[in-house]
Amino acid sequence: MPTYRYTAKDVFGFSVTGTYEAASEKEVQIYLRRNGLTPVTIKRSWLHSDIQFGEGRIKMKDLIVFTRMFAALARAAVPLDQALNVLHEQTTNRAFRRAIQRIIVDVESGVALSEAMRNQSSIFDSLYVNMIVAGERSGNLDLMLERLADLLERTDAVRRKIKGAMVYPAVVITMAAIVVGVMVTFVVPTFVNMFADAGVPIPFLTQLVIDVSNYVRAKWGLILTVVAGTIIALRHLIRRESVAQGLDRILLRTKVIGPIIQKGAIARTTRTLSTLLHSGIGILDGLELASETAGNVVIRDAMLNARTAIAGGSDVAEPLRQSGVFPPLVTSMVAIGQQAGELEEMLAKVADFYEDDVNRAIDGAVRLVEPMLLVVLGVIVGGILASLYLPLFDMIANMGEAI
Repeated sequence: MPTYRYTAKDVFGFSVTGTYEAASEKEVQIYLRRNGLTPVTIKRSWLHSDIQFGEGRIKMKDLIVFTRMFAALARAAVPLDQALNVLHEQTTNRAFRRAIQRIIVDVESGVALSEAMRNQSSIFDSLYVNMIVAGERSGNLDLMLERLADLLERTDAVRRKIKGAMVYPAVVITMAAIVVGVMVTFVVPTFVNMFADAGVPIPFLTQLVIDVSNYVRAKWGLILTVVAGTIIALRHLIRRESVAQGLDRILLRTKVIGPIIQKGAIARTTRTLSTLLHSGIGILDGLELASETAGNVVIRDAMLNARTAIAGGSDVAEPLRQSGVFPPLVTSMVAIGQQAGELEEMLAKVADFYEDDVNRAIDGAVRLVEPMLLVVLGVIVGGILASLYLPLFDMIANMGEAI
């Protein structure tokens, strides 16, 4: 973002100079007037590079804090422009600060808050923007922001729980790869020299480990290139709709991982849909927005197909039941909630149940996976060590015969 050097007059007529990062000269003018200064000259400074380093990724925690603080300011009846300025000063993430600055410029130019946020779509998704629209139309922006903050916190808690369960297996697999790599690269060659000097016969298992070690040491560059290329190719393939759908369908059918993914998606989508309905957003728009939080293409498509069926006159529960993705508990409670006119309350209860169920499922999966990974790691490392020690036994036996 370019830097501008300005000269301005304060309320007493004294000259003030300084610099300010902004997307345009107009932003600098708004910044100066907001601080009680009258612009005199504003010139772009070419002494600063437009290239930004260390912008940082905007984390979910940053968005939650922003939304929670915004709700508190709106509840205290702080004017919108002042509230945004306070949030701008309180935000530490540089990329987020710049986004808020652009929102301030748009709002002070007469653009609605929801539209200003829509212009920053990399931060505020369609769900967030539509909740703000509902708050603007109903005059309850503070209430909508509070519901948004609650929704983001609950959704983030489920997501962090699932990611946290993957940390231990990832660490064990990484350590196993490092240990095996060190042994194959450095330990095995030492034993090979020892066996050559002793002239002992090499068993098949030991020869296999030696051949693998020699290949890895000779072709390590090619191996790294193939691994990196495979990862890049898979990332591009996953972005294709057909591939993503097939992969997500396989994941849902996986014994241990599948139920966790399904329950996590149901918890997120039902919580989101409940919040949207409670905020006055219709069922059709709610299903479309909630489907974006599924995190699974199969479940997303099932919700969008249900939306199409409902638009054609169907009730809510039947197309969800026909999809085969949602358990009978979900469809039954949705049907009961629709008949009783309390659909958002029933969806909230479904979300509560599945959030707790996800936690239990993850804890059970971790207890199951931990010993299995340790056994696999032990078999791999133990197998390599055993293959190296087999010729040593022959060496010891030969030495005993010689004595």
